[in-house]
Formats: sequence, structure tokens, C-alpha cells
Amino acid sequence: MAKPVCANNSSTATSENSPVHIYPNPSKGTLNIYSADGGNYQIYDRAGRLVKSGKLDSDTRIEGLITGVYFITVQSGDNRYSQKLMVE
Repeated sequence: MAKPVCANNSSTATSENSPVHIYPNPSKGTLNIYSADGGNYQIYDRAGRLVKSGKLDSDTRIEGLITGVYFITVQSGDNRYSQKLMVE
């Protein structure tokens, strides 16, 4: 499983103990995004186009996305977390 990347202010760190958890990855239609602080998410395609966004829920429906590689960014408090997302 890919490690989440955390960027806060001017630093970037990779942490297995990240406060944001995104699973399953790869996903087949439902994505679980957990953050104790709540927040918003954005999903971008490989060209950098925003394809989906919203508020964090216990499960996020992504069945409209075609198979491929995406990048998900979660804004939680003052922090932003980014991770590669595979859709099957």
C-alpha cells in the first residue's frame, strides 16, 4: 500500500502514522477517507484536471471514474495530504 504524503506549510514528509487514511487502494468504486479533523478532498487525473471533489464522508463513491491512475489530495485543518490512487 502506498504511503501517504503530508505537506504542511513548507515541509513535506511521508508517514505511516498520517492522520489521513485512504483505502482501499486500488479501489473499485468506493473509497474510504478518514481524517479525525474532517476536511475536503479533490481527485485529479494524470493531466492534473480536477475530476471529483467534496467533503470527507465515511465512504466516497468514485464509480464514475474510469480505470487508471489518479491523485487524491485531502485538505484537513492547515495540512494537505496527497497520494496516488489506482481505480480498477
